[in-house]
Amino acid sequence: MSLLPKEACLIRLFNAAGCHQWDRLAPLAREFYDLGGSLEELVATTRFLVTLIGYGPALKATLTLHKAGFMPKHVPGKVGGPPGNAFELVYTSVTDTVRAKLHDADPVLAEWIRTHLYGDIYSSPGIPLRLKQLLICSNLAMADMPDQLFGHAIAGLRFGATLQQLEEAVHLAVAVPEHSIKPAIVDEALKILTLAQRKNRRDFAGSPASQQVAVAFGSVRIPPLAPLTNGPPSMSAMSGTVAEPTPKPTQVRHVQMVTEKTIAAAPKVPKPAAGSVSQEGFAWDVLESERPPM
Repeated sequence: MSLLPKEACLIRLFNAAGCHQWDRLAPLAREFYDLGGSLEELVATTRFLVTLIGYGPALKATLTLHKAGFMPKHVPGKVGGPPGNAFELVYTSVTDTVRAKLHDADPVLAEWIRTHLYGDIYSSPGIPLRLKQLLICSNLAMADMPDQLFGHAIAGLRFGATLQQLEEAVHLAVAVPEHSIKPAIVDEALKILTLAQRKNRRDFAGSPASQQVAVAFGSVRIPPLAPLTNGPPSMSAMSGTVAEPTPKPTQVRHVQMVTEKTIAAAPKVPKPAAGSVSQEGFAWDVLESERPPM
């Protein structure tokens, strides 16, 4: 089964934004709507750019489409609260193994990925996990990330994507205009997809997994504008008193104290002329006042 035309359009839009081709976004959004796409799907796809492309491109794409009139109103999304269970759905039986590897590499980054990347962004509604995996796999192939592609391709197959759809997604990504991809990278990606299909059939019997993400009640919402502030008020302003000026820190040069016994035991060396440089690389006139007498 081939990709739906509107799905193919979203994959093209996702990777055009990934390549910073901002002028292509509005025409693709218009094409997407003409194919029967919804505002919720377009917004969810644009937000999903954060997963691989980053916040900057996601914001640029959002502002571009908003200014062009393709995002006329706000759409709820997963914001805060306990993380959704998208991480567990994607990694299933290897969830603990993946978490352990991430934690071993960087515990802080691992927690960001678990709680925010998967807990909020991946768990947000708008497009199903199957389409999210197609978007991810298309970009991973273009970015030449075969290890990650293998795992996400398995997840995509488990969520109901077909090998043909994954291959189409890869071809759509690498066909982004003015973005050259080496043929060897494409060939490697297609081989990875075939290996992923074999593993999916062997380990998961080829049966589709649930795409229903569980999130806490009330965590899918349109958040209010955060309180505006120009910075926290000082304690003096709050109390009505005048604060004493903070003294400037004095730079103190630490000089090693040398005892008389150490001086007496030190070998006598000729005193260099002022302004010369010792073997240690210090200018003698700088350290003249700090050096013990000979």
